[in-house]
Formats: sequence, structure tokens, C-alpha cells
Amino acid sequence: ARVRVPDAAYSGALQLLAAAEKDDVLVCSFWIKPPADQKQVTDFTENDAKIGDEVLAKFGGQWYNAKVIDIEDPLEAKATIEWEYNGSQETLAYKDLRPKLSQKEKAQRERAKVMADAWTLVIFGAARPRLSLALQVLACGEDAHPGFWTADFMEAIEEVRLSARAAQDAAGVGVEARLADGEQPLTGVAEKRGRF
Repeated sequence: ARVRVPDAAYSGALQLLAAAEKDDVLVCSFWIKPPADQKQVTDFTENDAKIGDEVLAKFGGQWYNAKVIDIEDPLEAKATIEWEYNGSQETLAYKDLRPKLSQKEKAQRERAKVMADAWTLVIFGAARPRLSLALQVLACGEDAHPGFWTADFMEAIEEVRLSARAAQDAAGVGVEARLADGEQPLTGVAEKRGRF
């Protein structure tokens, strides 16, 4: 099974792994760090910069309502805004702008940020304890970030289903077991599945 684990759920996942080891649950696991080239989710991107959009703009360390009235060269990552409170205009870097988002959009963006930094826990072992541990790790993610998996329950199901399907499909792929004398490959499940 493969389960993405947000940073806030990491210690809970480690406790579950320690408990599984203590209870002699026959599973093994390792961690995969997130890809280094994965694009980070930022507060404001060129996709958020549309003329006429209402935004929050930073002034003196505080965020105030404004409207985008012009987009500078996107490579410069700047936009001209008009302040709501007095109608004056100013050109600001994207880092000083935030889109006004609905609650759902905010939750989606926050989840994307968390997932960008999530490590993947890979669990090996018999199907039942492996999937049981995977579900417990998913619950840790939910405890750390309420709504993290339950906001999109189908994604949570796919997280476990895909890892279960991948493990089943990968059984015996690229592996050949031979007796110690090196003559005959072992027969059994792998042979029945056409792996030899």
C-alpha cells in the first residue's frame, strides 16, 4: 500500500508503525520523499491574475481589498491594482497579492499545499494488515487536518484502492526465485500467474 502522509500526521504514522511492530503485525515499510521538482503551490500565480478580479493586496504588513486593473509582463510577476478604500493605483509583485477565494477554493488550495509536501509511506505485507495500517495512517492525516480526506472521500478510497491494485498487479513482477543450487526456478503462485 502507498499512502501520502502530510507533515502534521508524520508522528502519528510513526506511532502506528511502532505499534504494528510491537504487536508483531507482519508488515514492512519505507518512506518516499516528495519529488524535488514538484511545483510548489503559492498564494498567487499568473493563473490568478485576471483584469477585473478582486484580490487582497499587502500594504504595511496588512491585507486590504483591491482590484486588478492591469497585468504587467507575467515574467516579472507584477500586477497593477486599484485600492478599494481610496481608488489609488499601485504596481505590486504577485507575492504581495492574494486571490479572494471561496471557502471551498481556500480548502482546495490549502490541501494542495499540504499534499505538495507530503511524504509517501509504502507498506508491504499480507493484504489485511497492510490495508488496515494504510487506513489507520489515512485517519492520522484526517486527525491532523480535519477534512483532509473526508472532504474528497472518493480520493481517499482511490488512495487505498490504487495502492492495493498496484500491489496485487506487481506481485512477482521482475523477480525470479531460484533454489540455492541455481538450477530450477521455484514454482507456485508466481508460475500460476505466468510470472516465470
